[in-house]
Amino acid sequence: MKKGIAKLVILASTCGILSISTYAQKIPSLETYVKDLKNLNALNQGFAEMRKANFAEPNTAKYRTSLNYWANIHGYFGYDKKSENLQEYYEELIKQCYDKAKGEPERKACGFYQNYYASLNNQTAGNDKIAQEVWGTCEHGTEFFLPWHRLYLHYFEKTLRKASGNPNLQLPYWKYEDNIDNNNLLFLPWLFTQNYLSAFDIKRTIGLNENKIGIKVRGDNKTIDITGFEALQAVDFYRDDKAGFSNLIESNPHNLMHCAVGANCYAPNMGLVPAAGNDPIFYLHHRNIDRLWQKWMLKKAKGQKIDLAWAKANLGMPATWFEKEMKFVDENGNLVSRKVADAFNSEFMPDYDDLGLKSDPTLLASESNKLLMSPLGHHENIEISNINVLGAQVSRANFKDLPVNNMLRSTGPAISYLTIQNIELVNKPMLTYAVYMVSKKDTSKRSYLTTFSFFGLNNVHAHHGKTKIGDMKLIVSDNLQEIGAQSLADFELIFEPTDFTSNPVFTQLSKDGLKIGKILLTSEPIS
Repeated sequence: MKKGIAKLVILASTCGILSISTYAQKIPSLETYVKDLKNLNALNQGFAEMRKANFAEPNTAKYRTSLNYWANIHGYFGYDKKSENLQEYYEELIKQCYDKAKGEPERKACGFYQNYYASLNNQTAGNDKIAQEVWGTCEHGTEFFLPWHRLYLHYFEKTLRKASGNPNLQLPYWKYEDNIDNNNLLFLPWLFTQNYLSAFDIKRTIGLNENKIGIKVRGDNKTIDITGFEALQAVDFYRDDKAGFSNLIESNPHNLMHCAVGANCYAPNMGLVPAAGNDPIFYLHHRNIDRLWQKWMLKKAKGQKIDLAWAKANLGMPATWFEKEMKFVDENGNLVSRKVADAFNSEFMPDYDDLGLKSDPTLLASESNKLLMSPLGHHENIEISNINVLGAQVSRANFKDLPVNNMLRSTGPAISYLTIQNIELVNKPMLTYAVYMVSKKDTSKRSYLTTFSFFGLNNVHAHHGKTKIGDMKLIVSDNLQEIGAQSLADFELIFEPTDFTSNPVFTQLSKDGLKIGKILLTSEPIS
């Protein structure tokens, strides 16, 4: 779309007090939604009005409809117990950035990130009793991650709709596959890269807004599972060992897309929990994560109606989980309280236009256990200990091969899992690492496993921040199949430094990286 056309659309925007009704149509992707210029106009107007409300008086209903207020519900920098102190968060980090910079482009990037942080402020809920209730209440790394964000998006959409003046506005989802070029690179949707539109945010990975770089999402060097394929294979909704759908989808693509758009989770906005909601792309990103959750439930339901009764019978969660209370504000700035159970009622459970099961034969194969069946069978637990992944070079890890008769527990079908435990940062790395399974017989056969995420680690790069990344447990039966592995001797794991993009700004120093305590290859029989 040409800029001139877009500007005419914006000038045609109208605003007023309209009745807000619940939409009946299926929720489309952003690409589909903005083909109708009225929808593009409504999104632009809605985000513009919510940005204007950032300057309303604190403690007022108007301010509670602002983009900043909604970002603060997710997380915020400030002086309260539920917040992070901005200065403590970034001062050491920026100093470290300049210390590690090896040339002018890297020093310039540090300057950009410093300006990103300088544009933020510490905030406080103060005497606002509603803010005290709702700010900083997002759920990450827990079994409440998906229902919390679903209910959050429900009330955000109502607020955006009212701000737009269009009673038919919908919050579409960012279907990442719609924005990939012939080189397997993902670029941001046009709506988010035009600086005269309200969905634009300057605080993103350097070069993304200008389409100078793309995010590596397909091919042999991909760094994100944008379709959620790994998670969609999960049998269970949530598992303490991290192998459930909720665990997997939160890690990849959720966390990784935050880092890809947000400077490898080194800088605001998308890269940091306390700032992410200030970027409009955040809400469409989360809408897509919610769509993938609905897709997984549809796959699991096998034609049954998905409602609260189904969820209680099939998600494997205790009754107390459904009673968990969550608080938000509505489109009028009033406090509202909901329970997890509400996430499965029709009012709050979106109906998406594309859940893609019939057109996705690989997912149907996984439902019939074909992709879940490991070529290694039901085998003994095997491990590698003390792996150092450092510097700008590729690192490797190999399992010691065992005779088949010592390895197999049974000849029945089984799922193979790869668990990565006790992951620690070494010397505050500037880059992360993508992990691949590669055939030793034919190195052109490689299969993407995961990428380590720094999202939500609370000042992960800085001196006082956390240095541990949560354990991961991945289904790797399909990866073993993809590269044709029949034994432990047939493959190795490789770790490649990345910032998710086609042209990283920073270079990983030789002593920086990750230390992994243990990598386990385990299996579970398929019943």
